[in-house]
Amino acid sequence: ELLTDEVNPWDLINGAAVVYTVSSQLGYEAILAGRPVRVFGQAFYAGWGLSDDEIVSERRDRTLTAAELFAGAVVTGSSGRRGLGHVTVRRANGSRKHLDCGALAVSGGWNPNVHLTCHHRGRPRWQEDIAAFGPGDGVPAGMNVAGAARGIFSTAGALADGQPDPQDQPETGGGA
Repeated sequence: ELLTDEVNPWDLINGAAVVYTVSSQLGYEAILAGRPVRVFGQAFYAGWGLSDDEIVSERRDRTLTAAELFAGAVVTGSSGRRGLGHVTVRRANGSRKHLDCGALAVSGGWNPNVHLTCHHRGRPRWQEDIAAFGPGDGVPAGMNVAGAARGIFSTAGALADGQPDPQDQPETGGGA
């Protein structure tokens, strides 16, 4: 059944016998909720023995518990007055580290990560050139989607895409 109305993702997870995903955050959340997950892409949570994976990763050489996966992959807090100032990362050993930063990059695997734009009522659109959905119209003012979140997967391309356009920068005063 294709759902077109807004639905609480936890209601979907709780009502599902199995969650099928390519690389969605919903698959990760389903693992944390104890649901069986079948992964067809290369999600960060695949290959650790917690999901049934279509693509086997040779880099995964051990099995994790859901708690170990969560502990090694979570930003637990952020703050800033007029923008992001720092994030708090919880490490696998339970310690926390505070990092000063002005941006938080989120990896969506080989598919654009569109859930943040969708949470702000943006609608994904199909991009034939990358054979995946990417952010569409409706992105809130001030939100800039760049890099893999927009379907640019190379490191150099993602870094270049994340650079501000000089034409969008305010002019600075100066004089002769």
